[in-house]
Amino acid sequence: MDADHKIQVKIGGAEFVAEGSEQAVQDQFKAFLAVMEKVGNALPAAPTPATNSPPANNHNPGLRDQGGQPNAVDDALLARVFKQDDKGVVSLRALPRGENQTADALLLLLYGYAILRKETDVSIIQLGKAAKQSGCSFDRADRVLTTSGYMDLVTKAGTRSGGKYGLNNRGTLKAEEILSAILR
Repeated sequence: MDADHKIQVKIGGAEFVAEGSEQAVQDQFKAFLAVMEKVGNALPAAPTPATNSPPANNHNPGLRDQGGQPNAVDDALLARVFKQDDKGVVSLRALPRGENQTADALLLLLYGYAILRKETDVSIIQLGKAAKQSGCSFDRADRVLTTSGYMDLVTKAGTRSGGKYGLNNRGTLKAEEILSAILR
């Protein structure tokens, strides 16, 4: 059995943290570097300790704050992709394109809940409502995620209708990659 490995790296204003087997950490770090390469010069500089002013709300998707949480994406950009109804259901204004459309939509919905509602775990019932409202149909989320190869990008707790899904580090990076492609 592989020993647990942990890595924490700061590049400019972005931070990467992973823990697990050596191979899992290496895979996650490669995915992080791939996203960092895509963002390139759009990275904000690391904040200086003497600065007390809050950061502007115009960071690019895919970047992390000092606590490892996603930075706020400009509200206008979020409004182009997500909408929230009065019951708190987050949905997509348009579905992503491509061969993994439903799986990509599920990752984006989980990301939307994390960013807009600060909910890192979304019940399967709520996720189903959000997907249906977005125009996505599927029988079971786990089947969609497994078929697309995305099951390793999410966290899952509970069973049946009591199950909850969230994004792990790699899942968040993938969702931000999909979001960046939509916003181009």
